Amino acid sequence: MIRFLYTFLVFTLVHTSVLYANDLPFELDPANSRWNAEVLSVPGKYIISYLPANKQPGNCNHTVNASASSPAEKTFEVKILAKNSEFGWKEMRIGSEWVSSWYPYAVRFSVQQSLKSSSWTVNGKSFTISGTHKQDIVVELGRMSKQLDELIFKSGDFLNTIQFSNLEIVRPSVKRYFMKTFEVNKTISSSELVISTAPYFILFINGKKVIEKGAGNDFDRTLTRIDCTRFLRKGINTVSVECESMYWKYTIPDIEDIYNFFQLEGIIYYEDGTYYRFFTDSTWKASFATPHNWPNSDISAPQWLNPISKGRVQAVTSGHGQAGPGWYTDPPYYGPIQIKLTDKKYPFFKENEDIWFSVTCHIPEKDASNAVLHYTIKDFSSYTPVYTSEEQLQDWNTGTAGVPFPSAVKLQQGCYLLETSLVINNQLIDKRYDEFVVIGKIHQETAPSISFDNLPLKRVDYIDCSSWFSLRRMLASPSRVLTTEAIGDYTRRIRKPFGSYRETRPNAYSWISYALRVTNPFKPHIIRVMYPDDSERTMGFAIHEKGIFQRLSGIPDNAGILRASSGVYTGGNAKISHSMQKLDILYWPNTKTPTLTIVNNQHNKCAAVSSIEVLELDGDLPALQIPDSNGDSLIGTMSERADYTLPRTFYAGPYRNKFAHNLLNCDFTGFYKGWYTTLRNFIQYMRFTGQNLYIPSLYMYYTRNYPCASQNSADISLEEKKDYFSLLAAMCEANDISLLLGIEFMGTEQTRNELNNNSDTQIRNDGADTLRLVSRAGQQAYSRWGQAGLDPSSPLVRDAFLSIIRECAETYNGFSSIKGFVIYAGGELFPSFGPFRSREFHEMRDSLNWGYGDLTIQKFESDTGIVVPSDKTSPQRFQQRFEFLTAKQKDTWIDWRVDTVSDIISKTHSIIKSYRPDWSTRVVFFIPNWDDINDIGEGKITFRNLLMYAGLNPDRFSDTSDLSFVPIIRQTGSRWIKSYFNDYNSYHHNAMASYNSSDEFSELFPSSKHSSAFIHCGFMTECSLETQQGWMWSSTFFLGYPVPADIYFLESYAKTMAAFSPTTLFLFWTDMMHKVGQEEELSRFTRSFRTLHTGNYKKLYSSQDLYVYANISKKNAVLYVVNTSDSPASLTIHTAARIHNISLSPEPSAGSADKNVYHLHLTPFALQTYTITSENDAPDITFTRNK
Repeated sequence: MIRFLYTFLVFTLVHTSVLYANDLPFELDPANSRWNAEVLSVPGKYIISYLPANKQPGNCNHTVNASASSPAEKTFEVKILAKNSEFGWKEMRIGSEWVSSWYPYAVRFSVQQSLKSSSWTVNGKSFTISGTHKQDIVVELGRMSKQLDELIFKSGDFLNTIQFSNLEIVRPSVKRYFMKTFEVNKTISSSELVISTAPYFILFINGKKVIEKGAGNDFDRTLTRIDCTRFLRKGINTVSVECESMYWKYTIPDIEDIYNFFQLEGIIYYEDGTYYRFFTDSTWKASFATPHNWPNSDISAPQWLNPISKGRVQAVTSGHGQAGPGWYTDPPYYGPIQIKLTDKKYPFFKENEDIWFSVTCHIPEKDASNAVLHYTIKDFSSYTPVYTSEEQLQDWNTGTAGVPFPSAVKLQQGCYLLETSLVINNQLIDKRYDEFVVIGKIHQETAPSISFDNLPLKRVDYIDCSSWFSLRRMLASPSRVLTTEAIGDYTRRIRKPFGSYRETRPNAYSWISYALRVTNPFKPHIIRVMYPDDSERTMGFAIHEKGIFQRLSGIPDNAGILRASSGVYTGGNAKISHSMQKLDILYWPNTKTPTLTIVNNQHNKCAAVSSIEVLELDGDLPALQIPDSNGDSLIGTMSERADYTLPRTFYAGPYRNKFAHNLLNCDFTGFYKGWYTTLRNFIQYMRFTGQNLYIPSLYMYYTRNYPCASQNSADISLEEKKDYFSLLAAMCEANDISLLLGIEFMGTEQTRNELNNNSDTQIRNDGADTLRLVSRAGQQAYSRWGQAGLDPSSPLVRDAFLSIIRECAETYNGFSSIKGFVIYAGGELFPSFGPFRSREFHEMRDSLNWGYGDLTIQKFESDTGIVVPSDKTSPQRFQQRFEFLTAKQKDTWIDWRVDTVSDIISKTHSIIKSYRPDWSTRVVFFIPNWDDINDIGEGKITFRNLLMYAGLNPDRFSDTSDLSFVPIIRQTGSRWIKSYFNDYNSYHHNAMASYNSSDEFSELFPSSKHSSAFIHCGFMTECSLETQQGWMWSSTFFLGYPVPADIYFLESYAKTMAAFSPTTLFLFWTDMMHKVGQEEELSRFTRSFRTLHTGNYKKLYSSQDLYVYANISKKNAVLYVVNTSDSPASLTIHTAARIHNISLSPEPSAGSADKNVYHLHLTPFALQTYTITSENDAPDITFTRNK
């Protein structure tokens, strides 16, 4: 009865909830779409072919041949493993690469068996073998979202002897062909078109190849814009398109036909002022069969069929995919009104700057005198007109007339919509919409300190999680996947003297999810969670909303989208208070029914929650007031890809989650509107917490996180995509936030395609080349992210890396907010020689085990003149080289590695400085890792040698201006669940914290103008959660990079400042979403840290947990005191100098004519900063620690 009542209440809650009205913003209304084109598909039966996986566009990696056999047994399985050297797959991944995981795959093989029939599965896919003869079989594996480590063949049929051979990973492919003819009978002024189809196409015009391009996996998201003027001619013209459709049947079975879609739209402008539109419609022809004499086929041939029209694009996508199957991207405006920027690259203006566009109209001369252009500028958030004007056309010439743009139009900051209407003889001819942004300093009230309790908050929801009544708003599971409807088995109510709470099972990934209520979406909210601090726990908290997903992505319609996450530790290294603790999570809702999910991240422990409160903020967040505005230290968050993390966390507006998940990279009217809203919230959040630095990775692994024309090498491409990062840089510039451009380089498409597809067997036995580092065992380096571990000695790899640096510098050197670059090196990231942390390389992780490939050794021999003896054809040559170089030439070998990497770093720095002399370069290295720390602690290796073996030596650049090396600081114990490998581990790395505080460590990073540290504390969790009933979401992704809560959040910062004196701090490591939570604690630290001046700091005093550093090279210097203990501490300073507390501003507590006495009191993990005023350059200062 109780279970029935619970189920009834849950379904009542879920099915009576209203997410929000399906109100479409004006710019997303299908009626306002620019598309004339219809979406076409080919009728009839498709023709499937199978392409080897290493020969398909985009190069998704390897063709593999191998064999395996099994004796007659009972039920048995045959494993063909990536790590099984018997088949030559010891280290080589097979199947898809991470960046191209949407490609579908199949396994093709030959097989012969003793039974007449047997049933099998391979990696969960079923197939049957009939007969005893040798036969070829293809089994469709579908889309592989992760790399394929192994093939596992299983059968339940007894007494079968079977032989597998010639295994090969292939991908099914379906070709489509489209053709259209039309006549041109006037002189062409210009012409262009836009094309979209997935995932690969070749465009021909009049038999000439115009462009060949991979378009992505979504037919309506990736548009290719092309200038086709020179390919057209007077008379009959033919447009021919060859598309590869893949074979998506088993990827998303119910929408197989959607990948048959194709659309094209173009326009021809004639010199007489008229124009001709051409676009896909039912007049085109289509075929699955390769046409005769392609692409110069006879369009009247019988194989050509009339295509199936799915309707106009806006109908198929239901208005930018609001309720339809796909993303939506506006085509370029093709019509008579032409609008361009005059002296700007981006449509950004400063407050009180004149708004100005160059406007022309393409019309016949006879109409020019009767034509009028109406201008209306609207506030894009409210659609309220702020300016209107009417202008006559002027100076008609060769089909074009100029139109004056109104002068002296000045606007306040915000996003605006420019509506232009062409009217001839009082008849509306055409209308277009363009957006632009006016940028200024965002207004925020200031506050001397940050406390959520001092904000104007209104409670809109409350859940007592220990109450029986909370069950109606709760779902729980002992694991990632909900396996039953029962709740009582999965949670229990706990009563303690300090309060009651609800607790999960002690399983890793056990979870509780609560449905929350929000009254006013888009406003900032605080989700306040009370949790018990009575035992050891590691808990992640995540806010999800129901997304508006398109079926193309393969994500269920009812999937949840992650909006915010945080986390806490209790117990372990931290003191247990036996009380309820508070976690506040800032959140910008897009829906009225979010969920808060609490996930247990520690095996054999429980997650627990006492209550949840939803608080609405009336107004905007205040900005933290920094006491000393002369401080020039930088502190802020690192993000791997700002184009995902920022919208998912900070966008809240009428596009709702459609923007955060779909539209954030789509070129549509509203792109800058969505991003302006996102960045306004982001900047307010940064100033609320006191952060003044953001470090987004512009390049991540193999991918640009910014639009760039060089991504399409065709000279006829007109790619001018809207650029979110330019808007970010411009708004940060106006709001005193600095940017550093991050580069996480693992390669480019060029490095993936050249010399990078050979197996280890080919390298060992055949002398095949590779761009990756090769171990002394003849293994190629890789990571689960793909073909990482590139060889720093390779000129091709070096040039590819430097080209990315040059490209980023060239694109963004005009923004003063950008202060330089951050290069991430070490491990899988280029440039370095390792070490590698992949589980298969655990025993080979030392960097000196890598770098013995043929090309690497050839370069070493050429550079040094040393001949490395080895049998050049033997598979043992790699080990022979290792033994020679590490025994007889170790110093030379290490020096050469350092020279190689240092040369790349030096060239990188030179390129950066050539674009902006004020730019700096910071090199962050991912060394040491946990295993390295154990080796250091046991005396097996020093930290300096770890760096040297990898080719990294900070001493080489000690005299190089504006170049510094940045350590990653892991001060607090990290608790990490290794979800990828399905094993649960809890780590307490006191050794890492101890080493980071050692003199050996700090000596490697002397204080300087650009002294920096990357604080990487806390734990990460990553998993998928699934439900099996009508909950708020059916499945969702849980991802968090949380840090310890309460005062322990500050432990890493305090210990870092005690170890050495960085004046630039990178915080966290975020991906998929921005870090939120613990804003009060963070602001306490940033308020003091921001008052520091850059310069050389020296340690003046240390005693137990108190440390004093000062920059006393000037008469007016800066001193800071840090307490690394979780208990309060006090210190007395005696000096003739005058000391002023910048953070708290107290006057001296006692003093005399010749001596001032200062009593300093520091809270746990506190940082306090002071100015020193003295008549002497080096005033006498003494310190006494108080008991």
